[in-house]
Amino acid sequence: MAFLKLLESLRTPAGEWLAGVITLLGEETFFTVLGLIIVWCCNKKWGFRFLLTGLTGTAVNQLLKAIFLVPRPWILDPEFTIVESARAGATGYSFPSGHTQSAATVFGVLALWARKKWVTVCCVLAVLLVGFSRMYLGVHTPLDVGVSLGTGLITVLGLHGLFQWAEGSLRRQAYLGGGISLFVLALVLGRPDSPAYAGLELLRAWAMGYFSRLDAFLLLVWLAAALWRLCLLAFVLRRLAWLNGWKTALAGHQTKGAQT
Repeated sequence: MAFLKLLESLRTPAGEWLAGVITLLGEETFFTVLGLIIVWCCNKKWGFRFLLTGLTGTAVNQLLKAIFLVPRPWILDPEFTIVESARAGATGYSFPSGHTQSAATVFGVLALWARKKWVTVCCVLAVLLVGFSRMYLGVHTPLDVGVSLGTGLITVLGLHGLFQWAEGSLRRQAYLGGGISLFVLALVLGRPDSPAYAGLELLRAWAMGYFSRLDAFLLLVWLAAALWRLCLLAFVLRRLAWLNGWKTALAGHQTKGAQT
């Protein structure tokens, strides 16, 4: 808390605004939009890897939050103040930092894809800036940020190794995609503080007859969000399978042409 209080004493309106902009690089919306842009406009294979790594990193982060249940800094120390504009995005538990881990996975995959020194330097700088912005805004401690950097790096390197293992094999890709899907689904449905768990509670209330118009509206919102996530995951897995099948067919065609 001593470091956070030091940053608190150094805050300025311009600094708070800049930290608020930088922290957007760790939002789930950022990696989702960027991943779809990569899929459609740049490189399908790396775009799908990008999305799957981001989704897995988010699931791992939520699992750790549910295990450790560490309160936010301003709850640990009531005298500590945060930047009010950051309060809305600082929901749930503190440890580890979700924004920092998301940035680590996003820019980690970008660095592996580019394999250029200047891109790697920029990616590392972006990750460190996101982590610092979370502390500057007062929503995370240095421990939250440090652990998130480690878990993000492990997620990126671990999944990169698995993607390389599954390269060129539809069966291995199916195993990998199914394993990731089950892992994410189990985490989403198993956390009492998750929107999915709340949706299940709404369904239970509907079955028992305790259901209001507001409950009906919330249930529709939950179903729409769940459907969107499942469609996104199915799209990614389908495109991965299609890409591999297209490459296999092309290789077979080239081999046949060479033989003739």
